[in-house]
Amino acid sequence: MTYRTLALLALSLALTACGGLFTDRNPAPVTYVLRPDFVPMPQTTLQGDPAATRGAAAAVLQLAPVVVAPGYATAALLVTRPDRRLDVFAASRWPDELPQVVGELALGALRGVARLEVYDAAAPVAATYMLRLSVRRFDAEYRREGVAPLVRIIIDGSVVRRRDRHVLGNFVAEATVPAGANRMSAIVEAFERAAGEALTVTAERTKQVIETSAEGHGTATGGL
Repeated sequence: MTYRTLALLALSLALTACGGLFTDRNPAPVTYVLRPDFVPMPQTTLQGDPAATRGAAAAVLQLAPVVVAPGYATAALLVTRPDRRLDVFAASRWPDELPQVVGELALGALRGVARLEVYDAAAPVAATYMLRLSVRRFDAEYRREGVAPLVRIIIDGSVVRRRDRHVLGNFVAEATVPAGANRMSAIVEAFERAAGEALTVTAERTKQVIETSAEGHGTATGGL
């Protein structure tokens, strides 16, 4: 092999290497959406008498911006490894960052509660109540690598009376759902089921707190 041939070969390899630095070899991210089914809650009181709320004004609730635990304010699908490392699934994301995703899902669950008017944080309304949600867990947890994970969701909630900022009640809504297989479609399905369960509990507990508050004041106004 001549010197000229060796030089041309070296130049070709160098150009190839440089080209690899600027070529995006990462796959395009896949965006996953969660659409759990929320069953509308019947119009009842704590005593279970639907007639007791007839003619009563609907309670007006505003959802505050959702807050999340450190490391969770991302659009990436999160995973906790067996050594407790918080990691992400490659090339997989939600349509928005987690606080916005949970906020939209929570609005969907709350709007299924009878006699409850629900608004987001940006709505210019004079709400009677505010709901604050804080997400502690929203990730797939691997107990062992290579084995299908558990999806864990834990949400802390507080119902606040807007008039005086008095906390009427606190609750925890959580769900743990095993993924049917160690692949993204099954893991996302487990996320959807867990989100549906946790946010259904969120809506139920919010309803109970507001009902209890209305009962304590001896009036059906603002009750459910």
